[in-house]
Amino acid sequence: MPVNIAKIKNFLIISLFFSCSLFLCRTFAEAIENDEKVVYIEEQLKLANGLKGRGHYALAIEEYQKIIKRFPDDMLSADAWYGFAETLYFAGRFDESIKTYEVFLSKFPDIKTSDSARCDYAIALGSSENTERVSKALAILNEIAYNPQKPANIREKALYNSAIIHKKNGKIAESEKIFSELASRDIGSPSDFYRIYARINLAELILEKEPGKAMKMLKSISDNKSSGQDAIQSVLLIELKIHEKNKDYASASDICSKIYENSRQSEIGKKALLSRLNFLFSNADYDKIITETDTMLDEILPEDRSYALFIKASSLEQKGFSAEATNILKAIISSDADINLKADALIEFITILIAEKKIPEAIAEIQKFLSD
Repeated sequence: MPVNIAKIKNFLIISLFFSCSLFLCRTFAEAIENDEKVVYIEEQLKLANGLKGRGHYALAIEEYQKIIKRFPDDMLSADAWYGFAETLYFAGRFDESIKTYEVFLSKFPDIKTSDSARCDYAIALGSSENTERVSKALAILNEIAYNPQKPANIREKALYNSAIIHKKNGKIAESEKIFSELASRDIGSPSDFYRIYARINLAELILEKEPGKAMKMLKSISDNKSSGQDAIQSVLLIELKIHEKNKDYASASDICSKIYENSRQSEIGKKALLSRLNFLFSNADYDKIITETDTMLDEILPEDRSYALFIKASSLEQKGFSAEATNILKAIISSDADINLKADALIEFITILIAEKKIPEAIAEIQKFLSD
């Protein structure tokens, strides 16, 4: 039977066409499926990371687990594994965090975040009371910290956290040495996080034996705008506690002004204004209180304004301006201020009336307050 070459050619062409079409359809379908996976993981990570950032650790853990369960070995899920381990640590679930870091590092040993993850793994190990784990943590951190091939920020992260582990375990000399090494480096921006907080930790360690040096170190951060708002705020609050402890109320009041200037819109900043008035009163700076209070009132938190006025009234009374003080105190007593503040205002008012020998008026005010 003669071979029909034309039919064979047509058959081959049709077969090739269908094969190519099938291949292209499968490739296109896989591309769509892969795109959907990428979008899913990205959106899920965004949700999980947001929850973690807001401190909702239990919810964040659930969202990370959704990615891990669907794509346990996929490179795209590596960030989910890392976030999962990190969040377990933040939630205080240290053993689970350690195990998760170990799984993550075994699955993705060459990922670009592996050095940072190894640091965090070591930090989790270092939180343990187990001496073997602590030794392993320090070995990992030292290996990274003193390896010139590693990125500078990762090396500083490792160095800083090795000092933290030494400090936690009572090895203060080792901790001081490492903090000193980091603290000696220049601060050029808020990203120099480990240098900044090494100075803070070192200052706290040497405060008792070298208070002057410690305060100078803290001021090198609070006076340096490159330190960043958060670090400056942390240091100012430490300085405030030190001045208050030393009963240096003038310096404490100045620090309160700096806290306000550093974060005008925050509650801490607004509370600092009221604290400034308190410290000024403790330092008998009555003129400053009288001058500043009215200009501060719009910035002070609404619930603190009556107390600020009470401090002003007390200052006026100290300066002998009894009539002005009385007007403010009467306004506080008749307001919807806190009952304890109203009682303090009444006592101050009665004291002024008694000093002026207005006994009947004083008795009447007490009776009126009790009846209300």
